[in-house]
Amino acid sequence: MEECGFCFLFAQKFHPSMKHVAKVRRAMGVRTIFNILGPLTNPARPTVQLTGVFSKNLGPLYIQVMKASGMKRAMVVHSKEGLDELSIAGPTYAWILDDGKITEKTVSPPDFGLPCHSLDKVAGKEPTKNMRTFQEIMEGKKGPCMDFVLLNASCALWVAGLAPDFKQATEKARNAIESGKAKKVLEDYIKLSNTVAGIAYPKQEKKEEKSILHTIADHRLAVVKDLSAKVPFPMVTVNSLGTPAINVLNRIEVGKMGRGKIPDIVALMAEIKRASPSKGDINIGVDVVRQALIYAKSGASVISVLTEPKWFKGTIKDLRAVKEATMTLENPPCVLLKDFVVDEYQILEARMNGADLVLLIVTLLPLNKLKHFIHGS
Repeated sequence: MEECGFCFLFAQKFHPSMKHVAKVRRAMGVRTIFNILGPLTNPARPTVQLTGVFSKNLGPLYIQVMKASGMKRAMVVHSKEGLDELSIAGPTYAWILDDGKITEKTVSPPDFGLPCHSLDKVAGKEPTKNMRTFQEIMEGKKGPCMDFVLLNASCALWVAGLAPDFKQATEKARNAIESGKAKKVLEDYIKLSNTVAGIAYPKQEKKEEKSILHTIADHRLAVVKDLSAKVPFPMVTVNSLGTPAINVLNRIEVGKMGRGKIPDIVALMAEIKRASPSKGDINIGVDVVRQALIYAKSGASVISVLTEPKWFKGTIKDLRAVKEATMTLENPPCVLLKDFVVDEYQILEARMNGADLVLLIVTLLPLNKLKHFIHGS
């Protein structure tokens, strides 16, 4: 960023959390919550941002989160055709944060001093063709693809405060290309990337350090094996609450709350946590029943209960107490076991104590074991 003015951070490699779920996301092959979280969890913590979303319903939610995160200026876009960027073919819905105020409007290419083109004129093709098209744009070749790039680049310039209006931003973007400045940035970036990639780092003895995540998981596995030997599963079932599991998807639908311009999107999950490895004691003496009832009466669709005893200082008794306290309410919340689940025994024990859901940490579990747990639960 300092040397050439551009930086690309591949989320799966650089984001401290996203990289752990990449393999599972690819295996699932469908959109997940991480498609939504990615643009909102930029580790660079930008103060201005232009972001596209795949659903119009996400626009109001994104811009509210950006405001809450302290961004000074931001724009979220979704085109009428469903693109997660400004469309060169026609109107694009836009949600704008500026000086603490949020507005909603529709923008089109003419607002930027640009003509409209049909999307088939800018559709991507095979990689080599796309690369050539990009090179031609950097060389100043005019046409639909150039206009498409100018449209989105000028919007980014306007959001960043580098131009007072859309049309002047377009001229600024056009000048950057025609003057060769944009191409120079690209060439500098390519050169720097290749230089960094070719650096011969001295070989060092790499000491494998076990993460706290795996340390806790290994400890839980030993504890659970010991427990299952002392209290076989048939004995666990003797004290079963016998409550049918609540369908979490149905419960979330019931719990969705319209908030201003965000109707039918938000459902609430609340958590009971006594401590954590990073924070130490948080609420060690919490009355879990009282806290659960506060959450439930405040509209929580799910109550997550930390039950890991050594680092988080919870117990399975906490989960059972929460279930017993909420099960007779009208529209009772789902109760989630939040633990380091490494053995099927934990899932069965959780169910007997009233859990409707269990947390599975995908980075801890081999894929076949993960699938087995999902099927078994």
